[in-house]
Amino acid sequence: MILETTKYKKSLPGVYAMTHVADRRLEDLVRQDRFPCDDFAEVHDHLAVCPICQDRLNEMNEFVAFMRTMPCETEGQIVQRHDTPEGTLFLIVTGSDASVWEARAVGADLNIDRMFLRGDQAKAYLETWFEVEFPGHRCGNRCGSGWQ
Repeated sequence: MILETTKYKKSLPGVYAMTHVADRRLEDLVRQDRFPCDDFAEVHDHLAVCPICQDRLNEMNEFVAFMRTMPCETEGQIVQRHDTPEGTLFLIVTGSDASVWEARAVGADLNIDRMFLRGDQAKAYLETWFEVEFPGHRCGNRCGSGWQ
């Protein structure tokens, strides 16, 4: 549904319900998501004459702009140390939710580097990689005590 009859607190005096652009359509417009030309023409015409929908669109744009500049992000680094027959190996996850996460295995004549969108993906990759590359490895006193 492109236009729907709704009530808004910002309604004009004496106007309690009128036809406005559906929230989902305004969100599509803000995100620049798929928006068929016929639908856009109807929304455009309505926005040209409706101050309530203009305000709603501006508020959504401001919110999206804020979220893009001030992401709720997690960032940091965790390291796991292993003493292997080939030498000391460090598994390192570093990065930020605002950018990318890097999974690295460094040492023991190795230098593995992969990028991920999430930190938990990078950590899971390194744990699986280590189990495959060093089957039967048991952490002893010389290995670290897990992720730090």
